[in-house]
Amino acid sequence: MAKYALVMGLTDYDDFNQLTRPAADARTVAQILQTGGYRITSVLGAADYDKIVAQLKTFLQQTAHKNEALIYITGHSFLVWDKITEEQAGYIATSNCRVRRENDSIVEQSHGIPFINFNKLIAKADLSNLVLLLDTCHSGGLIEQGLFQQSFRTFGQKTDYFFITAARTAEAAWAKSGAPHSVFTTAVLSGLAAENAPEGGVITGDDLSAHIARQLQHEKQEPMRLGQGRSIEILRYGAVVTDGQVSDENPYQGLKAFTGETKRFFHGRAQKVSEIGDRLDWCNFVPVVGPSGIGKSSVVRAGLLPQLESFGWQVLIMKPDDEPMTRLRLAVKDWLEQQNVSRREQQRLTQIFDHPTNGLSAWAEALPGNESLLLLVDQFEEVFTLRKEMGLEPMGQRLPDEQTKFIHQILAVSNLSESRLKVVTTMRSDFIDPWLATGQPPSVVQQQTVYLGPLQNQDLTDAIVKPAQTQGYDFGAGLQQLILKDVEAEPNSLPLLEFALTELWERRDRERRLLTANAYDDMGGLQGALNKRAEDEYAKLSDVEKKWIRQICLALVRIGRDEKDTRRRRLKTDLLALGTNEVDIETVQYVIDGFVAGRLLVTDGDETSGYVDIAHEALMAGWQRFADWRQENRDQRRLIQRLEDAHEEWVAKNKNDKYLLQGGLLEEWRDLDAQLVKELIPQGDLRSFFAQSDVQEQENAAKLKQALAESELKDASRKIRDKLINLPQYTVEATIEAIDAVGYSLEKFRGDVKHSAQDALNRSWNKIHERLKLQGHSGGVRAVAFSPDGDRIVSGSSDNTLRLW
Repeated sequence: MAKYALVMGLTDYDDFNQLTRPAADARTVAQILQTGGYRITSVLGAADYDKIVAQLKTFLQQTAHKNEALIYITGHSFLVWDKITEEQAGYIATSNCRVRRENDSIVEQSHGIPFINFNKLIAKADLSNLVLLLDTCHSGGLIEQGLFQQSFRTFGQKTDYFFITAARTAEAAWAKSGAPHSVFTTAVLSGLAAENAPEGGVITGDDLSAHIARQLQHEKQEPMRLGQGRSIEILRYGAVVTDGQVSDENPYQGLKAFTGETKRFFHGRAQKVSEIGDRLDWCNFVPVVGPSGIGKSSVVRAGLLPQLESFGWQVLIMKPDDEPMTRLRLAVKDWLEQQNVSRREQQRLTQIFDHPTNGLSAWAEALPGNESLLLLVDQFEEVFTLRKEMGLEPMGQRLPDEQTKFIHQILAVSNLSESRLKVVTTMRSDFIDPWLATGQPPSVVQQQTVYLGPLQNQDLTDAIVKPAQTQGYDFGAGLQQLILKDVEAEPNSLPLLEFALTELWERRDRERRLLTANAYDDMGGLQGALNKRAEDEYAKLSDVEKKWIRQICLALVRIGRDEKDTRRRRLKTDLLALGTNEVDIETVQYVIDGFVAGRLLVTDGDETSGYVDIAHEALMAGWQRFADWRQENRDQRRLIQRLEDAHEEWVAKNKNDKYLLQGGLLEEWRDLDAQLVKELIPQGDLRSFFAQSDVQEQENAAKLKQALAESELKDASRKIRDKLINLPQYTVEATIEAIDAVGYSLEKFRGDVKHSAQDALNRSWNKIHERLKLQGHSGGVRAVAFSPDGDRIVSGSSDNTLRLW
């Protein structure tokens, strides 16, 4: 028999005050039931009379043929006073329900659902059993006035049923100020929690009723109960599946995140998933923040998204990468192609998204239909780590336009008062400061953010044990205690734990269907499992292949300041380009495939395309050899990252020469170790970028030298002209200086005499006048010497005479 649950949390009303908690109450109840194997149908927020009745009928058709059903309803209900019979009748309030009041009593209503008709509808269903939980005011009237007994007299003969109401006929259901859930639902959730399950792990209707009664013993409302037939099992914890359900599929995910496909193996985070859902009830943007390896992606992908999709939400998923707006546009495009809309409508919506004044929020409002839409931005920190290394570099550095525009799109959605689009991001907690530096209001961090901490207590036990139990296996003697002890001794150990459990599953005892302590010890326990697996894969490689896996692993890491490294996805084509010939390329492909098969790398494309990534950042520290590699040449590797960033910007700017390397960065590139360059920088466009930058730098340097020389020449020529005008007695000196200027021009400008030097010489030459002739030699004068005091001259001539002047 299958289990079905109809969960209603009604908040919006035309004629009653609006409520805030019912949707969150219903969502949390739905999640805990979903982990117990129920197929969920939900109605949240606004729902009119026709919608509720139609949903109820559809649900009862789905549960026909002796299946098990549970109905939970929370919201407004009311009593109508019949003045003729002087009796009261109970109703469930719908969104379009209207009432007429006289004094303090309701005397007429429309579009409310009478309790008695509600009962009759359920009584016709062909169920094996039914549990009904009503968290509404006055709901006890169903039992106290005998409505259940009348309507279910026939029903009870063939079906087991159990009903619990939140309050007596004259009582209101209520919630404590500041509490996340109503008083009744708080008791329901507590009664369904694993830690409160009786020995054996089975929670029945009787168990739940007794627990609720104890919890509400001193409250302002008294729950009512009614049951008939056999005891009904609501939830079962810690049960090993039957022989027919045994499966060899590994329920643990290694270093990968849990997803919607593996949600049945995801345990321990029900409370956090509920907290995220509660935030989405009142704000458009919910960041999920926590340390690396804490399971942020799993909580959202395997916990929140399946729940929202069961409530009718549409979902878009993206990672920012180094071009977040491009990735967002592709996510929008892919989502539109999956929807049942015409090509013309797709084009219209794409144009709205691309319009510079519209963007994401306007696009969402223009979508057909009225379904809620969630955008998940997974690994949001990539906006700050890629290209410009925000968060790794000193604060105050400006983000590139692509990243800035993307953040503004998210902020625009966050600032809307109402929106059918909601945004959830996952982000490492050590990136909060650069996130706030982008202009994110501090109130978002303080009020809207959900912080994820380590798994503890029963949640931790569930995450360890339940996946194996789902597959028909159990934990052998002492194993659970051994693992818990290791986890306690190792901070931030969740990824190591999941990897160790994944390895442990591969060493399971198939005959006894056990995971054993001996196998756990053999593989090195919590700390040794990951390192052992990586070393085993590494040992399979030849010496040449080992050199390649080192290059590949380092290419998949972004080296930060100090020890603050992050992983970085790479296109497989970029990694293959590290090879310079066909043999190299085939070797790189082989090495990547081997480490993907070993669950240490992941890829999202086909054999030669798509992205390659390390499976989790835990690999960087968990594999000791990889940790050692990261300590080598850190400064030089960070420089190479800056060079690659500069190249990407040059390409993005259509290879404009203004964005070629310049100055100190280019000089540092020239000083890089040649072998390191050969290892990390492939041939092709990137090398061409550096070569063009080098040529441009030399050309610019030559132009600068000539510009400086020309400036010096003009300055010297100006001084010569000023001397000729203001100090005519120094005409000879000015002439000599002009001759020197001509010589300087010939030297610096490859035989060209610049106009300024030529003009200075002409001006000085025209100013020369004869003042004194020194005559007496019969031949040419070949040498002269001046006395130190400047009073006498000795001249030497070709006529073999000296003369003293």
